[in-house]
Amino acid sequence: MKLNQQNYLVIDLEATCWATHDESVYPNEIIEIGIVILSPLKEELWRGGWFVRPTLSPILSDFCLRLTTIKQTQVDEAPCFPEVMDAFCAKVEDITNARVEQAIFVSWGNYDRRQFEKDCTLHGYSYPFGQHQNLKLDIMRQYNIKKVGLDAAMKLLDLPFIGTLHRGVDDAINISRIFQRLQTTY
Repeated sequence: MKLNQQNYLVIDLEATCWATHDESVYPNEIIEIGIVILSPLKEELWRGGWFVRPTLSPILSDFCLRLTTIKQTQVDEAPCFPEVMDAFCAKVEDITNARVEQAIFVSWGNYDRRQFEKDCTLHGYSYPFGQHQNLKLDIMRQYNIKKVGLDAAMKLLDLPFIGTLHRGVDDAINISRIFQRLQTTY
């Protein structure tokens, strides 16, 4: 059996959102990136995050402010997506001594991967990730269930939720705890 030599980037995003949503009128944009970097043995190497200033809808909706608990001033004072991604990539490369694309991007579902693709396209930024692992799908397969949310998965695994739901860093921490508990690796 070959030992995995890739690091894991457990990532959760928060994005602009509205109570009633029409993507064609109001495209979502990333406003927070939370990450936990894990070694090939799933040991935590670093955790942190960045706020991102949205450009298409710079004023967060009341719904978004309530859901995420992110304050308008936090995104107003944040750099735009390309600058944040430069900092993100530099941090990952500094911690892992490898390029971002060499790590496995782990997220809860496919939303975060798709949102990164959209924001990269919007800002003309080259998509930096390689392989993606959908941890939500892994849980559904492993436990033979049709649907599961992050909080329900935490309960299923008897893990107390740490922090605030719908906050990038807190969700990334909890996703990494689920990932560390599961036997699934790529």
